[in-house]
Amino acid sequence: CDKGKYGANCSNVCSVHCAGKDNSCNHVNGSCDLGCKVGYLPPLCKDTCDKGKYGANCSNVCSVHCAGKDNSCNHVNGSCDLGCKVGYLPHLCKDKCANGYYGDGCKTKCSEHCAGQNNSCHHVSGTCDMGCDPGYSDSSCEKSCDKGKYGANCSNVCSVHCAGKDNSCNHVNGSCDLGCKVGYLPPFCIDKCANGYYGDGCKKKCSEHCAGQNNSCHHVSGTCDMGCDPGYLGSLCEKLCDRGKYGVNCSNTCSVHCDGHDSSCNHVNGSCDLGCKVGYLPPLCKDKCPEGQFGSECAETCSVHCAGPADQCNFKTGECDAGCELGYKPPTCHDGII
Repeated sequence: CDKGKYGANCSNVCSVHCAGKDNSCNHVNGSCDLGCKVGYLPPLCKDTCDKGKYGANCSNVCSVHCAGKDNSCNHVNGSCDLGCKVGYLPHLCKDKCANGYYGDGCKTKCSEHCAGQNNSCHHVSGTCDMGCDPGYSDSSCEKSCDKGKYGANCSNVCSVHCAGKDNSCNHVNGSCDLGCKVGYLPPFCIDKCANGYYGDGCKKKCSEHCAGQNNSCHHVSGTCDMGCDPGYLGSLCEKLCDRGKYGVNCSNTCSVHCDGHDSSCNHVNGSCDLGCKVGYLPPLCKDKCPEGQFGSECAETCSVHCAGPADQCNFKTGECDAGCELGYKPPTCHDGII
């Protein structure tokens, strides 16, 4: 038979789907000399691949992820006739969506709030593989936590000490949206002010006149926990005792024997501002000079020549109570009679 013909009386024509430049075939049975073009059934290469097959010698199977009832695909290149099932890459539909994508045609990006370095998600549904970043919920991690919740899986509750009507806080880290109620530490407002501080934002220092080693005070009001140091009054212990008073709770009265017209004294310890009146013992000036002493600050000593026991004399003037021994001049008995 001439080239390109075969069979009885050489009346049959070799298939146009025979491989090769001139589509040559066996002159007897018509089988293509170089096999079939891609997508056709050997040996005669006249028919396309059976349904569900494609490619060279129809040896490849259409992907089970081709859309449609019978997963049909192009007999030559295997591209799915009806596209891919959700979650698979066109056109052969054999591979899942690339990492970070999902859905029909793999066109949708996984949520940027998927946990993990690559924000990976399920290739079909978009459900985040490692759950959501803190502050997000729902399978796709696109929904912020409900008001009042925050953190991983939205499982944490905003502090009841967040300022505002509804105690709202940041859905990711829990920092209070409107700051803290008075007396609590920003930004999360869970803890009271540190010891020694109080008030809005915990910026105020407790009074240095709060009693106790640490000057501690109430975290909200600043009221000193253990009251005031001696000499101070008021809830914040910032007010000095009124004139004429001193000590704890300003409950003590300055001595009437303090010198000066108003008998003023130190508001803390009661020591007289101007010293004592003559005959009284500093610093509080409440007691007379001890026996045997007299005068300003009790600095002078009764004469040894006072008559009577123990050199007794007047605590103010030094006059001997029982007069002088013989030979000494009253009233103080210091000088002898000439």
